[in-house]
Amino acid sequence: MMSETDLMAVVRDYLAAMENRDMEACLAFFTDDAEIDFQEGRFVGQEGVREWHEDRFLADLRLLEIEEMRREETDRVVVDVVVASEALRVWRMDRLAGTVTFAFRGDKIQEATFGLRMYNEGLWQV
Repeated sequence: MMSETDLMAVVRDYLAAMENRDMEACLAFFTDDAEIDFQEGRFVGQEGVREWHEDRFLADLRLLEIEEMRREETDRVVVDVVVASEALRVWRMDRLAGTVTFAFRGDKIQEATFGLRMYNEGLWQV
């Protein structure tokens, strides 16, 4: 298994490929049977991963900030991010905070799970 620094570097490199809209580089970070769990849908295999990225690129998803990146368990990296997109603007939202959990098989992403983070400063956080 790769070291913590190596897995976190893989995630950073993947996020850079996403920001650059490099589809082939993005796909290369995932296993052939990878799964992306996003909102109420699951995108399975390389075709599903491609479809998910195409949708995000079309929505002009942009990474505004990486708030925290941490290792959990031996094969997981969790990233707290803030993003913006044209799709969010339709809903009159400038940005959205989320958490992405990347589960690895070797040095490739086996599963990516996306969730929202909501909070009211000083009162509560989900």
